[in-house]
Amino acid sequence: MEKNSNFAVGDLVTIKHDRWMQADVATGIIIDIGLRGAEKQTIMFPACSVFNIKTSQIDRLYLYNLELLSTGQ
Repeated sequence: MEKNSNFAVGDLVTIKHDRWMQADVATGIIIDIGLRGAEKQTIMFPACSVFNIKTSQIDRLYLYNLELLSTGQ
C-alpha cells in the first residue's frame, strides 16, 4: 500500500477548499498518492488523486487541503 505522510490509498478524507468567505467542504476517498521513486527532487507540496463523493469526480488535490476521517484498513 502506498503511503505518504499520514495518508494512504483507500482513506476517507474531508476535502477543504478555502474560498475567501466560505469553506467548501466535501468528502472523498484517496485513490492514488502519486509517489514517484525516480524523482530526485523533494516535492514541496505533495498532491494526490481523490474521488470526490459530492461531485463524483476525481480531483488532484494538495495534502494540506485534506483532513483524515478514517483509514482504509
